[in-house]
Amino acid sequence: MSENRIPAISDERLKELYARIKPVKKNMMGELCWLKEFDPNKLRSANFSWDDYSREKVSKTGVVLASYKEIVCLHKFSAPGLFKPTIAEVLAQISPDDVEKVVAFELIANPADSRWHYSADFARQAFADGYHAFVVKLYVKG
Repeated sequence: MSENRIPAISDERLKELYARIKPVKKNMMGELCWLKEFDPNKLRSANFSWDDYSREKVSKTGVVLASYKEIVCLHKFSAPGLFKPTIAEVLAQISPDDVEKVVAFELIANPADSRWHYSADFARQAFADGYHAFVVKLYVKG
């Protein structure tokens, strides 16, 4: 077993972060859309990647998002081929330096299929430890 793990986050901190950091997803036209609101009590269990995006485009809400950075997040799997990321997993892995700036996040790619370059050993070890690794784009207000 390696050091790969998802940092602990309290329920109180999780709800505080979720109140101001929301998931987004691109629609078929490539426009960012807010995902539906999730029950704050299900942020550790609800898989947000399978949910349809809301009908509300970010651009129509008066919010301007600017791409900030990309990070690799770990997501615990219940089965190796079943990707079910939670909002809690993402919010727990945003660094303390970034968490106060970020207002939205988007799952963008499996690191093995993206332009991300990190050790193949990391990906193999994360998988051996029971995690999927995925690239998440962080957004700030633009």
